[in-house]
Amino acid sequence: MLKAKYRTSFSSAEKFTGVLFSKIPITPNQWTLLSLIFGGAGFLLASIYGNLIASLVLFFLAFFFDYVDGAVARYSKLETKKGAYIDGISDRFVEAFIIFGLMFYKIPNVLVDANILLAVLLFFSTMTSYARSYAGHKGLITNEKELMRMGGLLERFERVFILLSSVSISFIYGAEIISYSIILLVLLSAITVAQRIFYVLRRPGR
Repeated sequence: MLKAKYRTSFSSAEKFTGVLFSKIPITPNQWTLLSLIFGGAGFLLASIYGNLIASLVLFFLAFFFDYVDGAVARYSKLETKKGAYIDGISDRFVEAFIIFGLMFYKIPNVLVDANILLAVLLFFSTMTSYARSYAGHKGLITNEKELMRMGGLLERFERVFILLSSVSISFIYGAEIISYSIILLVLLSAITVAQRIFYVLRRPGR
């Protein structure tokens, strides 16, 4: 019931975003490009200048523009396979920019080195998408809607939102918040990967 309510609320917010931002003369692919540019700029600010606050603002904007591109595409009925492909590639780059950017910030070590945890998080975040796309590539799941229904405990939206939110909260409660959030995200992402693999292997057929 909670999941259904969450999806309903999310769909309503997405529709509102699509209505609002479709009035701006920017195509969905251009919103995707803006997301990529802002994500790259956030990484440069974090890695070269060490300005985490400014980079965090840019990362949030990149994250938001990525949300806008899908909302506008669906509302305006401008969805295309190439657009979805570009969006997916951009998502991976932006998430990598965020994780690599945090590697230049002195995050306290908890259990193991924070940068090692970030590298593991990047691996599992990539594997969540790979586990889905490879099932389609090998023809184990040919229905695109079923591929998208694979779901799992933690989708990219929640993963990035939790990570960026933990960085925001760290300015008040200390950087240890980021460390514990990364550990949590690694565990939840690993479980999501396992869920998707078992989902494919449980299906009938070879």
